[in-house]
Amino acid sequence: MLICLDQRNSMGCGAVNPDNLQCCEVCGKSLRFGLRLSNLTVAGRYRIIRGISCGLFGAVYQAEATRRLGRLVLLKQTFEAATLRTIQRKFELLKNHSHPNLPQYYELFEAEGSGYLVMEFIIGQSLQEMVARQAIPLAEVQTLAYAQQICEVLGYLHEQNPPIIHGDLKPANLRLSADGKVKLVDLGLMKPNSHLQDQKVRERSALYRALEQWSGNANPRSDIYSLGATLYFLLTGVEPIPASERLVATSDPLLSPASLNPKLSTSTANALTGAMSLLQQDRFANINLFQQALLQPIPSAPGPEATLAKNALALDHFSTITDADFEQKVLQAKIPVAVNFYAPWSGVCRITNPIIEKLVSEYKDKLLIVLVNTENELLWAERLGVDTVPTMLFFRNGRESYRIVGSQPESSYRALFDKLGTECKKRS
Repeated sequence: MLICLDQRNSMGCGAVNPDNLQCCEVCGKSLRFGLRLSNLTVAGRYRIIRGISCGLFGAVYQAEATRRLGRLVLLKQTFEAATLRTIQRKFELLKNHSHPNLPQYYELFEAEGSGYLVMEFIIGQSLQEMVARQAIPLAEVQTLAYAQQICEVLGYLHEQNPPIIHGDLKPANLRLSADGKVKLVDLGLMKPNSHLQDQKVRERSALYRALEQWSGNANPRSDIYSLGATLYFLLTGVEPIPASERLVATSDPLLSPASLNPKLSTSTANALTGAMSLLQQDRFANINLFQQALLQPIPSAPGPEATLAKNALALDHFSTITDADFEQKVLQAKIPVAVNFYAPWSGVCRITNPIIEKLVSEYKDKLLIVLVNTENELLWAERLGVDTVPTMLFFRNGRESYRIVGSQPESSYRALFDKLGTECKKRS
């Protein structure tokens, strides 16, 4: 079989074609330098669906586990099976993780002279693709919600013994899954890029790489720099200047994020500037401190303390319910109900609550919006499989009809509120 991926530059649609075709039957591209496979089934348990990339040292495929039909996996192949020994230890650490913002790592094995890594296939777009498609920077509230998830997973990795450093954190390596979670991918386990593609990847990675990484001294603060640079791009739409170019310039050519996006809050702009300091000792000492700096509420009051107090008081405008009255107020309600499961300690919830508060008055005649504090009320959260905050469940006639996991832009909540209100009106 011929995969529509040019082995010189990894270009092509990745479709599987019969051996006798000269051009791809899907996109029409020449298959002269296509990737040839003798068998689409690997080790009798993974069936290749399409190619994703290939190069001199290996290839990456989307595949299906034949023993668990419907499970899609990312199958990474290295043509040098000995490579597996160099990543065995990191693989074992990642295989046993239980963090929601990391993909699952399933298996590492050899077959027919090649080495294979099998991991979860993330259905969704990268944050790089998201910015490119909408052609404008992401909203600050939305970006900070993503940032909290990334900080959490980096904190988890940095706490390992020894610490796991990502080393290549950038928008392209952050994928938004269907359930709203940001997945941190490509932790350095087998990167079989072509020479040309590898050059392009290196050029893009250089924009987000800390200065000390060029001398092979990556550490947790290197990931902090890369996250700061990533958020800089998401919030401004402008890719950062490489640290190596900033170092040799007479004055730092990196424009402040606030000058590129005047709507950006001062606290967020300052946090990004601190994270992107050229010298690692000038950055945040750890990812938790960076996260705390990003948690500063978007100013709408004189200071951080006043804003936090305002956000805490804002909860009183919602109808807060307990496990004891959940059935009566939600399952027996005569109108649609949106139930927001939250935790007062969660920075993401602090960002999301003002969005929902804004919508309460607009939709008060169409549906009921209630809060469940998961710090005190766990019964219904466990029954309904809520394991992430915030999570919003929509009920109609006592049955769940929709679910939003994680923080979402206002438009997402508004779209579902409108849908529920319209459906309710039709039924009546």
